[in-house]
Amino acid sequence: MDMELSNVSIVTKVYSWRGVHVAYRANSSWIPCAEGNRHFQALRERIANKICEEVEPHITCATKVYSSDGRVTGYDWDGGFIPHESQNHLFQLLRAAIESGVCRVNEPLVVDARISKIDSLIFCVVLERGWQHLAGRLETLIEHRASPESDPVALQVRLHNLPAEAGDVFPLVCEAVGAELPEHPIPLRVLKAAMIEIEISAKQLLKIFRGELARIEERVAPFVSDQLEQHLARSGRSKARGPSIDWLIHMAPYYLTYVIADAANVALQAFALEYGGNVPGHVTEDALLRSNLTFARLDDGQIRIQGFASQNDASFQVQGRWEGRAALSTVSGEHGRRVVDLGFVSSRARQLFQSGFAAEALVVVNAAFEVVVERYLVLAVASDIGAVEEVKIQGHRQHLRLLHKVVSAETEPNLRGAEFKEFVLVMIEVNAMRNDYLHQLVPPSRDPWKLAKLDRIVGRVLPFLTDPFRTMSTLGCLLQHGVPQQETTSLLLAELK
Repeated sequence: MDMELSNVSIVTKVYSWRGVHVAYRANSSWIPCAEGNRHFQALRERIANKICEEVEPHITCATKVYSSDGRVTGYDWDGGFIPHESQNHLFQLLRAAIESGVCRVNEPLVVDARISKIDSLIFCVVLERGWQHLAGRLETLIEHRASPESDPVALQVRLHNLPAEAGDVFPLVCEAVGAELPEHPIPLRVLKAAMIEIEISAKQLLKIFRGELARIEERVAPFVSDQLEQHLARSGRSKARGPSIDWLIHMAPYYLTYVIADAANVALQAFALEYGGNVPGHVTEDALLRSNLTFARLDDGQIRIQGFASQNDASFQVQGRWEGRAALSTVSGEHGRRVVDLGFVSSRARQLFQSGFAAEALVVVNAAFEVVVERYLVLAVASDIGAVEEVKIQGHRQHLRLLHKVVSAETEPNLRGAEFKEFVLVMIEVNAMRNDYLHQLVPPSRDPWKLAKLDRIVGRVLPFLTDPFRTMSTLGCLLQHGVPQQETTSLLLAELK
């Protein structure tokens, strides 16, 4: 029995705004209704055995929500929004609570019409290294198109070094090594950080949103879609009319990641092409989702902070003596330095991708796939020396065709399933993209300067090498595969002959 539930005798149902039962609340814990969740399984068993009682939420206070034309579209309460729909279970609970006198219904607070309106949003992207040749703020306009057919939207872009001038770190160096500052210190100036401002007019947000809706980052797309439907239900607005400006401003960090990453990387590349020097970094959508800083420019000229999110990777807080662990032994040992393994390749591919070299990372990933697939095929036909030689002289495209035959025939228990079949198709796609890039200088995105799009394409591939859990059930199965089934060997020998 789960320790967290052993003393729980009563739980409260939790509903989505649509009135669907999605979870239970037990004391201060939230347990989702998911078949794979062990707490949910244990709780459901306790409820079935009459050990635990499930109860409906207790609604004691609600506030009316009106559309722009004065219609009541629903109610706000502690648990969120309840739409005014007779079939909605939450609304049925609310109506019963009102009729029984348990729930008090309030009118919404009146909004002061004199409050300044937001004229534009300013997104700030901070990078960990400054521009060598930037002496002050540099401004430009970059046009963004949601598609080749759409009209462009002008984005104001401003580049800064933070601070504007390089700082002298020589005193910090002396402090770190425990030395006293000399009478005549040595100037050691280092640029500490760079910032890219991207300002977007509030009047353009609806147009941008409609263009970006189809390509919102897939991890947040369901959330944005659900929030949009809830907003339309609250406001009484139609899909054709679209969301209000308030909603567009509030949700901007979720649907503008592609626009911001694209504009920031265009600015980074253009500056490097024109002025040279070190590139301060690379901007990814994933980084923007985890950490972002937004300001609002009001119609009276004031600028205030609009939103801040920070979910940077946690620090391991390493200090003290660095003992000769596995990684240090591998890269510092005479023998370990000369061995190229998947750990090395995975690390290099990840570093390339994070630095903005997605197409180059793709080449490294494809090389890893080539080695592992050939090794598996050689093992599968090891009983026939002629077949082994035939495998070794074939190219990767032919190897992938053979592997696809094996997977389609389902002769190997460990190489079955939808995920592994997807992996094989991804390898075929990666090899084609790699050949286009290396032999014809054609990047996967067909647009070499749009790194946000290129990142998305390559980002779908990298986890098969860089994500330990994804690798374990795909590339790892090939790498660690034992003696193949006789049916597999027969199939491959027939194909080779």
